[in-house]
Amino acid sequence: MIDHEPGEQTSSANVSWQQTRVGKAERARNLDQWPMILWLTGLSGAGKSTIADRLEQEIQSFGKHTHLLDGDNLRHGLNSNLGFSLEDRMENVRRAAETAKLMVDAGLIVIVALISPLRSQRDAARALVAEREFIEIFVDAPLEVCEARDPKGLYAMARRGEIPDFTGIDSPYEAPLEPEVRVDTSELSVKEAVARILDWLGKHAPRLESPASEVGGAIAEPAGTHADGKEPELPARAGLPLAGKRNDKFIISNTARCGSSMLSTLLDSHPRVLCHGEILAAPHESAGPYHALRKQGTAIDDWLRSYHGQRPEAFLYDVGFNPAGNQCVGFKFKLEELLLPEYRVFRDLIVADRDIRILHLRRANILDQYISLQATKQTGVFSIRFSRQRPKPRPFKVDIPDLLAYVREDRRRHEAARELYRDHRGIDLTYEELCQSQSTTLARVQDFLEVPRAELATMMIKVLDKNTDLVRNLDEVREALAAENIEIEA
Repeated sequence: MIDHEPGEQTSSANVSWQQTRVGKAERARNLDQWPMILWLTGLSGAGKSTIADRLEQEIQSFGKHTHLLDGDNLRHGLNSNLGFSLEDRMENVRRAAETAKLMVDAGLIVIVALISPLRSQRDAARALVAEREFIEIFVDAPLEVCEARDPKGLYAMARRGEIPDFTGIDSPYEAPLEPEVRVDTSELSVKEAVARILDWLGKHAPRLESPASEVGGAIAEPAGTHADGKEPELPARAGLPLAGKRNDKFIISNTARCGSSMLSTLLDSHPRVLCHGEILAAPHESAGPYHALRKQGTAIDDWLRSYHGQRPEAFLYDVGFNPAGNQCVGFKFKLEELLLPEYRVFRDLIVADRDIRILHLRRANILDQYISLQATKQTGVFSIRFSRQRPKPRPFKVDIPDLLAYVREDRRRHEAARELYRDHRGIDLTYEELCQSQSTTLARVQDFLEVPRAELATMMIKVLDKNTDLVRNLDEVREALAAENIEIEA
């Protein structure tokens, strides 16, 4: 089975290849992915269809464009006129391979689940696409295991002679000699098999975008080494094509001292949510696979900073919005950074992606927020996990002009954020709600993010219980704030 080259005459003398201006490369760039065929082969009952279905779900979760060609489904349409003679089975595989090739030309990641018993069939399918665009996945299981499963009752029918030339019984199956991936479903669960496939894809599959940096036309590998001197190995999921547009992303939009660390750690405790810290301001403060690399001894921080600076869009989606197997992913983006020129590229990307949900977090009591900020500057303690760590700041006199300037700037930032995110789905939250009605507030947040409700926990506790006890000129402060039409708690 050989593909026709442009201009090459086919079996019909009057048919020639029509060259088009838009090709696979253009379509792939528009879809932000490298097209390929993931060809699952194995005996009936080995688990091909189940694994293929789960694999497609996982790849789709990265925002990728896929299509699954299942052998049984093809026989309901494209191959409905074929029987089960040797010739028809050969034609069944050939048509599936040609269809997969057309889908690769369209820029898709195609998953094919077919017994495809002969190596020659699979080799012919491989020859249809470019090198490295055909990944053979051997879904392996001993015949006795497949026959014991027999989900369709086919083995029993073959043993009774009702199905002639049945693969594995009276027709041979030629196992792959050097498949890219092998999963033994007699030992691995579906989840484990899919994870192994994803791991291989993350490390070896071609992709349009890679965490490496292009310098002078060459690909520079991430900087840093393991503690043992080896080059760092990127996590498998990070190696998949960029996440792109997905409706499972969020950011916490806040100013300092609004409880964003408390909220982010609470959300990160959800079994299906990944919430980073301030990774746009501090690229190394990431959770998920990159954090795991650091714990393994990989010097990843310098590379993350370089990635952040040189390829901001790739960093945003491959690090910030990489779900790492979770249902929902997000991070903190403080308003102090949002409006600065150096963050404009990230701001524009986030504003343009209307699938990102916004958690608008503020502190209702602006005086408490200001005092908390002054206390942290005085003590150097920004968050605590244990009561014994609670600092003891000294009482101070509030600088009224500085307070009023802070209040006005805080207002301006929140108003600017509202305008920037006006086309995004958003939810309003306050620090006070997080502290006083945490369970109710978190239930509302989980519903907004469309994740199952779960019990969330954090070790973060309030730095100060009653901020106003620190203010020596409290009456003067209240009078100044009243003049600005700002109400504060007594």
